[in-house]
Amino acid sequence: MNGTLTVRDEVHEMVDIMPERSLYALRPLLDILMNTPAYDGDNDILSEDELMLLEQCRKDWKEHPETFISIADYKEKRGIA
Repeated sequence: MNGTLTVRDEVHEMVDIMPERSLYALRPLLDILMNTPAYDGDNDILSEDELMLLEQCRKDWKEHPETFISIADYKEKRGIA
């Protein structure tokens, strides 16, 4: 190691000092990197109701994409961009 931390040690250190709200944001990325499913019951970030709502939104997007607006268009219409 010649005086420097390994990548694993650096990541552990970052996670140890990271605010909890950031850990919730980090979780989906770690799931992807670990090649694990995003949902594993009680340990998932999303509740059952949230997962059902997300699935409904995905279905709506597939069936009626014309009812959705891009983020760029949304910002432009509201003068945010």
